[in-house]
Amino acid sequence: MLKSCAQVKQTPISINSFERYLKCVNNPQDPFFSPDEDILHFVDKYEKKEFRILFAELNAAIEYNSLTAAIKHLNTKVVAQISFK
Repeated sequence: MLKSCAQVKQTPISINSFERYLKCVNNPQDPFFSPDEDILHFVDKYEKKEFRILFAELNAAIEYNSLTAAIKHLNTKVVAQISFK
């Protein structure tokens, strides 16, 4: 609404063009890749460190008995909608 009042014209971009653009700017092997400090910081901090720690923690095995015990402590109205097979 604000853009139309300010007479800002939108240029339609196809989803394929947008996807190609994102693949180019996020791919270090692409000639159009130009990382800035924010990208380098994100890659260094999250992709190389924190994501690995996070996903390693999420890969922990969960026993069925501990899962069902935790579910029993939930609100029974919500649990009644869950079907265990």
